[in-house]
Amino acid sequence: MKRTDVSDYLIHFVRKPNPLDAPKNNEWFDENSYFPLVLSEALINEFDVLINVIKEGGLRANFSFRKGHQTVYGYDPVICFTEMPLINFLQYVLQRNKIDRVSEYGFAILKQEAYKNGAEASP
Repeated sequence: MKRTDVSDYLIHFVRKPNPLDAPKNNEWFDENSYFPLVLSEALINEFDVLINVIKEGGLRANFSFRKGHQTVYGYDPVICFTEMPLINFLQYVLQRNKIDRVSEYGFAILKQEAYKNGAEASP
């Protein structure tokens, strides 16, 4: 029997850019890991972020800043994924009533391929 609470994919959702998220007084901050590499391009919405990732050729690890503060702790930047099936993730977002915290844009990769290429699960 196939489990419905676990997916064969890892999904990384992109977020709408928010200037209030930019890091404030963070000694580990590297602006190249937060802002677009092509500085003349403005990232206005989630679709712009998606296109920027494609132009850059991939996702960049960072410390996931929210409201100026780092939400990933430690010395190593990461790329966050969820393995929750898409339908369950959408139900979770609707239940929390935080529709502004999720985007319909993102990247899905086979979990098997991610681990084969060096991805690691968090402890």
